[in-house]
Amino acid sequence: MNEHLFRHESGRMIAALTRLFGVHNLALAEDFVQDAFCRALEVWKVRGVPENPGAWLMMTAKNRALDVLRRERTARTFAPELSRMLEAETTIAPMVDEAFADSTIRDEQLRMMFSCCHPRLPEEAQVALVLNILCGFGAGEIAAAFLTSRAAMEKRITRARHTLAGAKRLFDLGAATARILAASPYRVALIASSGWSHAFLTPKNNFLWPDTPADLRMFDALERCDWAAWRGLEAAAVEDSGQQEILNWSCLAGAMSALGRTPQETGFLDTWIFNSSKAFLIAPP
Repeated sequence: MNEHLFRHESGRMIAALTRLFGVHNLALAEDFVQDAFCRALEVWKVRGVPENPGAWLMMTAKNRALDVLRRERTARTFAPELSRMLEAETTIAPMVDEAFADSTIRDEQLRMMFSCCHPRLPEEAQVALVLNILCGFGAGEIAAAFLTSRAAMEKRITRARHTLAGAKRLFDLGAATARILAASPYRVALIASSGWSHAFLTPKNNFLWPDTPADLRMFDALERCDWAAWRGLEAAAVEDSGQQEILNWSCLAGAMSALGRTPQETGFLDTWIFNSSKAFLIAPP
């Protein structure tokens, strides 16, 4: 098994797995990647290298992910925005298939890159984390590029991983993304393309109508630029109110906070027809 294969496929597998498990389960995703490569060494020694080794590795990681999601979906916390999809056996397999689709993985790699650029990490640690997690470079190789010792780089990467594992808030991800894009030479529009909240109805209203008061509280916080309310939005509150789609707006709120933007045009429409309130917002420079 050559080094190029590891570097090319490991980052793709980690990106797909962290999309399912959540960035806070990064160590679990890396364990699955290592297991896939160990399995390849055993099987390929007997059966030979398959025609498409990358696809073989992805399928192995995908099957392991499917097994753990089925087995531990009630015992372990995975990506909060996917939690509803884990409640039924019929939705788990399609969700995993989508996460491992080639077109999806490209987006997940970009998402993981932004996650590595956590605002609490210095730029050197962000770059080292991207090279290590997504590009498959070892601590020694990264240390040589930074003109530092291997031991120092290992400590830097370890600290960065701990910070990343503790980053469970999409608000912070949105803020980090906005800062990166603001420093680029390009003009970028940040858009949350979604309903305001209700991808799912909830048992507390007998699955008949959305939790409109919860919607209005968060929309009011957005209009007032109450970023503390948005950053403090807990997964339990999202589950209770059925606001899975509002997680897209959480990223946008983080971006607005980082850029110092305030809403100039807003609108909110509650509807029981589509089980999802609708919102409109413009926050120009």
